[in-house]
Order: sequence, then C-alpha cells, then structure tokens
Amino acid sequence: MPQQVFEEKSRLRREYLKLRGGLTPVDVCKKSKQIGEKVLARPEFTAAQVVMFYYSMRNEVYTPELLRQAQALGKKVCLPIVSTRRGLLVSRVDNIKTDLVPGSFGIMEPKPEESKLIPPNDVDLILVPGVVFDEGGYRLGYGGGYYDRLAAQCFAKQGRPKHYPRPFLIGLAYEFQVLQEIPHQKHDVCLDAIITESRLIFCTSTL
Repeated sequence: MPQQVFEEKSRLRREYLKLRGGLTPVDVCKKSKQIGEKVLARPEFTAAQVVMFYYSMRNEVYTPELLRQAQALGKKVCLPIVSTRRGLLVSRVDNIKTDLVPGSFGIMEPKPEESKLIPPNDVDLILVPGVVFDEGGYRLGYGGGYYDRLAAQCFAKQGRPKHYPRPFLIGLAYEFQVLQEIPHQKHDVCLDAIITESRLIFCTSTL
C-alpha cells in the first residue's frame, strides 16, 4: 500500500472512531432503530433466507435487536467467528442469549466448540460494519481486512457456475460516516448498498 494512502486511511480511522465514540446511547438507539427499519423494508432482506450479521460494539449501528427480528421472521441468522489463521468463519446462531461468548477483540461471537459453520456462499445477505464509507461502496474497517477477504471468497468464480448468486452486501452506517470518496485500492471489495438513518445508497462502484 502506498504510504500516502496508508496514512490517509489511518487518519480517517482515528477521526471517525472518535466521532462515533462521541455518540450518546440515545443517539445510537434512535439512529440504529431508523436504520433497522430500513433494513427490514428492503426486498434484499425480505428475499434472503440466510443473513449474516455482525454483533455491534463501540457505538456501531446496534444489531442485536435486528438479529432477533430476523429470527422471528424465520430467517437463518449467522455471525462471524474471527480466526487469525482462517479469517472470518460464518456460523449459524440459534440463540443469541446462550450461543455467544466474547471472542477475538472482545466481540461477541458463536462459541467455537459449538459452532455451526456454513460456506460463505450459502449466505444471501451480509450486513457489514465499518468506520468510514463512501458513496462508491468502499469502506474502511479496523484495518484487519477480515470482511474484504470474506467478500473475496464470496466473489470467487473458480469452479462455480457463471451465474452463481453471491451474497448482497449492505453496509450499516450513521450518515456522518459516509463521505463522497475515501482512499481505496484495486483489491478493495465494494458494497452493493449502504443504509444510514436518513437514506439508502446504491453504490455506483457496483453498477
């Protein structure tokens, strides 16, 4: 990665983590509820049988309630398990009250010894967290590249039928986290859409 791009990404992460950290619990609850309602109304969500969530932390768009609503609608719900060796593993979750433990980086994830792993390509919809997003569909996470590698697995065409479906990727963000453009590289994976409390963005990079 060119040094200038690395430094700009680092600066943006610091700036927007600080901004997000300044949200009050009331802010997070109100905005997350608005975002969740938009997710539930999307045809991509309605059609999806298997949905991969992230378990929110550090003032991210709150997901546990949305996860419970998806289960109530009869959808198969999944969460990632972070493996430093294998990247993000996708595991089905049946009971978020009893099936989860703190994992890597303190994020709640399925108990490894009781995980129900499924291939990433079995997922219809992935809800993606991030620190900063842009309108073209690019995102900055925490710098580990876990979601980029997972998405790359889903997009890989080797050994798959030409029109094999891939998961639809939706980033969940507060409006202030979405910029017109952020630094990116050719290997960075684009989201299909971003949902904030005030709008739905179909990402131009995926069209």
